[in-house]
Amino acid sequence: MENTPASITDFASIARALNLPERGVRAAVDLLDEGNTVPFITRYRKDRTGGLDEEQIRHIHDAVTLQRQLTERKQKILKSIQSQEKLTDELKEQILAATTNKALEDLYLPFKPRKQSLANIARQRGLEPVARDVLSANPVANDLQTYFQQFVNEEAGLATVRDVETGVQHLVAEYFAELVDLRDLARKQMWEGRLHSKKVATTDEDGPEDADEQDQTEPAIASTPDDSDESSEDVAVSADASSEVASTADTSTESSTDDAADAESSNELSTQDTASEAADSSPSTDNNPTESSESGDTSAPTDNTTSSPEPASTTETNPSDETNSSGDESGSTSKSSNQEAEITMVRTESKAVTDAKGTVTSAADGTKSKKAGKTVAQTKADLARQRREMRREARHRKRQKLEQSFKDYFDFSEQLKKLPHHRILALNRGDRSKVLRVRIEFDSNKLRADAEAKLVNDSHVHAGFLKQCLADALSRLVAPAIDREIRRELTDKAESHAVTVFAQNLRKLLLQPPLKGRRVLAIDPGFKSGCKIVALDEFGNVLDHCLVHVIGSAARVDESRARLAEEVRRHNIGVIAIGNGTASRETEQMVAQTINESLADREIGYLIVNEAGASVYSTSPIGREELPKHDATVRGAVSIGRRTIDPLSELVKIDPANIGVGLYQHDVKAKHLQDSLDTVVESCVNYVGVDVNS
Repeated sequence: MENTPASITDFASIARALNLPERGVRAAVDLLDEGNTVPFITRYRKDRTGGLDEEQIRHIHDAVTLQRQLTERKQKILKSIQSQEKLTDELKEQILAATTNKALEDLYLPFKPRKQSLANIARQRGLEPVARDVLSANPVANDLQTYFQQFVNEEAGLATVRDVETGVQHLVAEYFAELVDLRDLARKQMWEGRLHSKKVATTDEDGPEDADEQDQTEPAIASTPDDSDESSEDVAVSADASSEVASTADTSTESSTDDAADAESSNELSTQDTASEAADSSPSTDNNPTESSESGDTSAPTDNTTSSPEPASTTETNPSDETNSSGDESGSTSKSSNQEAEITMVRTESKAVTDAKGTVTSAADGTKSKKAGKTVAQTKADLARQRREMRREARHRKRQKLEQSFKDYFDFSEQLKKLPHHRILALNRGDRSKVLRVRIEFDSNKLRADAEAKLVNDSHVHAGFLKQCLADALSRLVAPAIDREIRRELTDKAESHAVTVFAQNLRKLLLQPPLKGRRVLAIDPGFKSGCKIVALDEFGNVLDHCLVHVIGSAARVDESRARLAEEVRRHNIGVIAIGNGTASRETEQMVAQTINESLADREIGYLIVNEAGASVYSTSPIGREELPKHDATVRGAVSIGRRTIDPLSELVKIDPANIGVGLYQHDVKAKHLQDSLDTVVESCVNYVGVDVNS
């Protein structure tokens, strides 16, 4: 516990809230401040605390922690307001009297350092005095239009009277939004509303598809607000898609540069071809296989075999050949002089001339064929189109899976005060997945009418203008802020409940009675890979292990039953522990049949063991350290068997979060969950005790 002076702790309020004697609360806090643990205080300092149990002391610890955090926040707020020279005695008393963080932040809101906002922009343009005149009904501002006209300044960004009016409206709206009374009124009425969720319309066909098409002409595309959700979804989907789809994520961003390289490579090839024709020293005119075959057929059919057209023929399907074409040309100049003479004769009789349009004209028949570089570009475009289709299909499949999970909430509405905790967490998950849009629905007209009656005097000279500003403040500033606040409060309560459920279940799991003095045959069930069987002695040491099968031919299953009975007889097994994973029921049937038919003369039974976390233990450092000679499958079965012999000693080796006995535990903040579960493990270990010699 933080070493905070006890003088700032209100023991009386904590005692009243927890319905405990103030003397015991004070003693418990003093002991906690001294660094004593809760189990130590519970067991060895009962005389000072008045016999408070462990749960009561933990409640005191939590309450004192929250109270001291609130006190520290008050001191920071007072210091901040005082540095602005705006702290009054009345405000100081209100801040010190605040009992909740919500009330404290409402008081601090008008003095909190502001980020850039519409009201801040208007303030920078010098309109704050104008807003004060309007609020105070200063006679100089009786005629708003005439008064606003005086502040028109194009250089300051106030080109028209309308600009001045808008800026003043933003300032007055901010003034209303910072009023504690208005926020309290909005909070009260919005809590009477309902939480409504509806399905988010999919834009899968528009956003990512357009981005992919633009990617072919621009090296980098800045995502628009409409496309940002789709782009993030695309990244998430790529992890779940096939390896081929995932591998295209890196290449898709380079499509534009590849196309540019294609064009540049084509130009270089064209220049090299023209130069080689003039010098008549290279073995081929270009990389187009059509031209090579035509030239060979026209002049010398037997010489066509020496020109080796195979590398050129692969250009249509292999994009990398285009970039290697210049290397092929330079490499071909090292051929024998006979080959050069033969190819020179072919080129002399059938010469191809490249025109300015990028086509090749054959002297033999006058036909034209496209450059190989353009063929490669078309191939790349086809591949890019296929990749886009595959990504779109992957996104669509994931979207369908998500929508199936949240179909019950596509048109859902329930009162805020009646929402169960698990439903709040489910709606939050759907909102985060962008499958649901969750909002608080309330009577906005009633809120506006009540706010006007409370804050705007009808006799005010600018009552109509102030009501417009108040409506703007409610819709743009207050309602969204209170919406977030209420949902955050609901989420905090739901997460706290989830942590409590997780902790209670974990405690029951850890405190299961052990099965001492019995040898255990542990079975980690499975279908295709078989059931791993491990025999353990009374202390959890491995005696033997083997593999049996619950499916397959009749002979195979009969052999497995015989092996199971043999292991029981050989090691004098007293109980069989079966994991509750895949194939658990089939394994249970096989074990029951084996006991009835082959082990009827022995007193032996079986039980189903929760195997959650066994796979985590099997691959953990402590698992490898304890069982270095066995593989992960054997270690998993050993963990199942040892949970039967001594559940607490075995389960404390596993991270509590991996045991999986909670309510939406993956939606809870990891730190909160971990702290709570560590507390449970500590409590259970202290409750049972530890053999220091083990």
